[in-house]
Amino acid sequence: MEKKFMLTKYFSILLLIIALPLSAQINIDTDQAIHVKSFAKSDIFADVYSINIGQGADKPFSLIKPYTTRDNKLLLSCWPSELYLYDLEGKFLKRIHSGDQLPVNTYDRNKNYFYLEVLDGGVPTWYGIDLKIGEVVTRLPKPSIYEKQIVNFKRTGADEYVCFVNNQSGNDSVFVVFFDGKGKVKCTIPEERTYKKNGEDNPYFQGQFYDYDGKHYFKELLWGTTVYEIGDCKLIPHIQFDLGSKTPNYAYRDMPEKNKGTYQLGTVMETDTRIYFSYNVNKETFWGYYSKADGKTYVTKLPSKDKITDKGESCNFLPAWDSGFETVTAIQSKDKEPVIVVGDLK
Repeated sequence: MEKKFMLTKYFSILLLIIALPLSAQINIDTDQAIHVKSFAKSDIFADVYSINIGQGADKPFSLIKPYTTRDNKLLLSCWPSELYLYDLEGKFLKRIHSGDQLPVNTYDRNKNYFYLEVLDGGVPTWYGIDLKIGEVVTRLPKPSIYEKQIVNFKRTGADEYVCFVNNQSGNDSVFVVFFDGKGKVKCTIPEERTYKKNGEDNPYFQGQFYDYDGKHYFKELLWGTTVYEIGDCKLIPHIQFDLGSKTPNYAYRDMPEKNKGTYQLGTVMETDTRIYFSYNVNKETFWGYYSKADGKTYVTKLPSKDKITDKGESCNFLPAWDSGFETVTAIQSKDKEPVIVVGDLK
């Protein structure tokens, strides 16, 4: 009888442990951050260099999103969907694509594919362009659930994908969707937050994904305070940002005047030694890093664009997503020509 009681007791404890919410592996308390005037370039980057690219294909660039590709090329995605390829010396190689499709800003580094969104027979579909040959080689149908509220995605396996539902209506029931290469939904993570719609919102609202140490990670841009490891039909807390009284109120997502003074987290990148991040507050941008070695956090205010030089002399530019251990940023030189600055983060 006593043995049965003990087994029941241990089983109950095990159930309780399983039922407890998972805690993040890393906690970053922004109230404890050390504010500095600026970062020394040598303290942030193992290497930093700039690429002068001028104007490509006789057209001015607009809204550049740069990537360095797997085969050491420079890819520029420009609005609405112009794709240009350069070498890392700034030599123009070719225009890969030109059209009126939406640039999804999903670059699959392993396959060297860049994706655009098109209507394929009336079905919203992501077309994957093989950058090596400049042709569409794969078609990935959007999962039909909330297709207008899904912008980008992440491939997590041979035929496994995940995407973020951006809750444009304010009361959607799905947060994250797992699906296959045919667009068939495998499973979903529920959305438990709501907000009152108060006007037109930007439908082009992406989720942020990055790879680190052989794993895939996700964070909701601006409103998310947790970086999750992507598991099999689950999200596992990996990094938690404790914003304290500066945490934005999701219920007022569509009412910015009621979120004044709060921090809206932007990009997060991770290396072996640090976690880089940025946040916006009262129309100002700050960025910095958390040191894994000593648990300390350092932040600085992002300077105005005219103080960021084309030689990378000022390293105060935001970390970029989907870029491995390097941050790739487009700026303008004094003569208004675009320059790409690439920094290998420590």
